[in-house]
Amino acid sequence: MDISRFLGFVKWFCELLPEVTKPDRKIELGEKRLWTIIVLFIFMLCCQIPLFGIKSSESVDHFFHMRVIWASHRGTPMEFGIMPIAESQFILLMLSWFKLINVHDTQYNHGLLNRVQKFLALLLTVVYSVLFIMTGMYGVYKQIGVTFSLLISMQLLIAGLITLMLNDIVKKGYCLGTEISLFIVADICGTIMWKAFSTLTVYTDQGAEYEGAIVFLLQLLSTEKDKMIVLRRAFFRQNLPNLMSFLATIFVFVTVIYLKGFRVQLPLKSTKRKGYQTFYPINLLYTSVAPTHLQSTFVPMFNLFSQVLSAKFNENVFVNLLGVWAASISVEL
Repeated sequence: MDISRFLGFVKWFCELLPEVTKPDRKIELGEKRLWTIIVLFIFMLCCQIPLFGIKSSESVDHFFHMRVIWASHRGTPMEFGIMPIAESQFILLMLSWFKLINVHDTQYNHGLLNRVQKFLALLLTVVYSVLFIMTGMYGVYKQIGVTFSLLISMQLLIAGLITLMLNDIVKKGYCLGTEISLFIVADICGTIMWKAFSTLTVYTDQGAEYEGAIVFLLQLLSTEKDKMIVLRRAFFRQNLPNLMSFLATIFVFVTVIYLKGFRVQLPLKSTKRKGYQTFYPINLLYTSVAPTHLQSTFVPMFNLFSQVLSAKFNENVFVNLLGVWAASISVEL
């Protein structure tokens, strides 16, 4: 199927989507730094603003373990992070692999493909927002009501459009780094810095403690005389960031960066020219984080659909094969 014919179904909507134009000149390094700061500031700001209209956020978070990977934050406009963008790219890539769509190597068709990807990303954002409301992520649907449900969905849709525009700015070469990865790295680095140097006070059984692991160590050094107690509490305190988790994170970072440089030189010989030989480098981490992204995307979505089906058809045998949900976390529609 040609991409132009495929676009015909959604062409009227795709033409309404805003798009960042490519720069007509070379972007200097200083200007790229400025654009990178602006883009990340807007993205991180959206990660801190709470959604308006939420009644409760005590339900099961199916996306808890993948929020770091997709730079998403619960209860904020960046509820889905960059997941819809990545999934839309994956869907089009799979369609291309299976020859269901044919993308000609022309600038026109690539422009159409980018618009289709944006359309799919916004469509996924709408679908996810409806599923989140139905599964009680923001409170029982009957308590939220139709008005606030539409308001929440609109906030998530606008945030999705903002994320698309920010990603487009990075993609067109205005910023340092690559699309999607820039937002993931920025979010992870921000989380690490917060958990290491946060001065937020948390009250525990041991008294008032700073949330940041390093700040908590400095607090102990200034109040405790027994250094063994200082080290034990700083390295192994429970339910809050500690030095052991901080050092483990640094170790993983260094290890991955080291392994990323490993590559195997695969020898290639020509069948037409005797004696001609060259080498093709293959990285040890060839697939990078793609398998992790796929797993972290489809498993939570599978649980989400299972919960929705279980709420409507909880006595169906085939639905129960997908999962049985406790009454305390069931969906009330």
